[in-house]
Amino acid sequence: MKKFIIYWLSIVSAFAFVWCSTQEPVSTTTPKGTATITQTSSPSIRLASSNYISYSEKALTDAQNEWKDVIVFFHSKTCGSCKKADTDINTNISDIPSNVVILKADWDDNQALANKFDVQSYHTYTYFRKDWTQENISWLFTLQEIIQNIS
Repeated sequence: MKKFIIYWLSIVSAFAFVWCSTQEPVSTTTPKGTATITQTSSPSIRLASSNYISYSEKALTDAQNEWKDVIVFFHSKTCGSCKKADTDINTNISDIPSNVVILKADWDDNQALANKFDVQSYHTYTYFRKDWTQENISWLFTLQEIIQNIS
């Protein structure tokens, strides 16, 4: 009898779960009728921006093939100002223009890449224009400063 009750509860629970998860969103109004509340099946999730990603040769090539302006941000794990800049970029990520891609490159792990782009220290932004010319800019702390310097 005990096994039967557990089996029956399992089936009822499974049925209830499937039934509830397939129902349409429920709208209700407040008693005064001034606001509508909609219940959705899943919470809103903010997706990571494809305009601020880790450096890779493929990401650089893809951005250049799409004729986007590319900025390689050389940072270090031990650099406080680099962390400040990274935090500001992540906080204001929606302000990155659609024609700009910022690629993060760790200075400590990418010395060959830093030498290739003639970057002398971390907290440097290597900016590649659409015409393939390059400019190194150091010590910008906010996304707004970065965007202003590439305009």
